[in-house]
Amino acid sequence: TGVSAGEAEITIEATKDKYKSALKTVSVQVVGEESFSVTFSVSDSSGALEGADVTFNGETKTTDVGGEAVFAGVLAGNKDYTVSKTGYNEAAGSVNVDEDETEEVTLERKTYIITATAGTGGSIDPSGEVEVDYGDSINFSVIADDGYAVEDVVSDGVSIGQVDNYTYTKVTSDHTIHATFKLKTYTLT
Repeated sequence: TGVSAGEAEITIEATKDKYKSALKTVSVQVVGEESFSVTFSVSDSSGALEGADVTFNGETKTTDVGGEAVFAGVLAGNKDYTVSKTGYNEAAGSVNVDEDETEEVTLERKTYIITATAGTGGSIDPSGEVEVDYGDSINFSVIADDGYAVEDVVSDGVSIGQVDNYTYTKVTSDHTIHATFKLKTYTLT
């Protein structure tokens, strides 16, 4: 079995009882397999993506500031890859390696839904199913109609109290927010 490219001498010796022994030396040329370089260029909607993990050819590398991860010494053939980064949907595919090449991969940010609703006597803005990208922040304004006041704001089943706005910071999951209102009451003396 060839270990590396180059020239080697192999000595073959054969012996058996009652037979003359034989000895032969043979020179052989060991030819290395051709290998290639595969560069992964990873981006998102904003451009080059630093810090993405690229798993390919039995190893994992992290993209540099230019969004690239370079794999050298890759033998020819069809090879699978995965690209992942926190806050992004994972990308996977395969590359048919037959020359030096660059594989372009675009990751999409994970998105989450915040369902915002309000009871009678007011509103919440924005309302409905609001889509938020991973890590972004969003503020909700709670607005009471004339003659009403905020009774309570509940986020994910937990009371926040009588607030007129609420901010979700660095969103990493789905949420619900619901505002209730009550008629204003007055005391007459």
